Amino acid sequence: VASVAVLPHDGGQGLAKCVVIGDMLGKLYFFRPQGDLVLEHYTEIPSPVTALSVYTIRRNESMVITGHEDGSVAFHKVGEHTHMDASDDMYMLSVDT
Repeated sequence: VASVAVLPHDGGQGLAKCVVIGDMLGKLYFFRPQGDLVLEHYTEIPSPVTALSVYTIRRNESMVITGHEDGSVAFHKVGEHTHMDASDDMYMLSVDT
């Protein structure tokens, strides 16, 4: 783990819906507060993610900005989608780089 940030949308009970972690290979990992991996995303920059910043664009949409050891900066638009049915809820993320 090289960097950590929290997506700003409330997941209920005072917990965030998702935490994003950047690693030494330039990948992002999105986890639910319970520890479930929701999404693994390669930033297309083969350099460690040394800084993360997150801000809200609109409801259920955020911008994740990654800073890398080689000086590169990348912007990743993250869409959050929750689908509820009678049996369980399904939480999905989509990332556009």
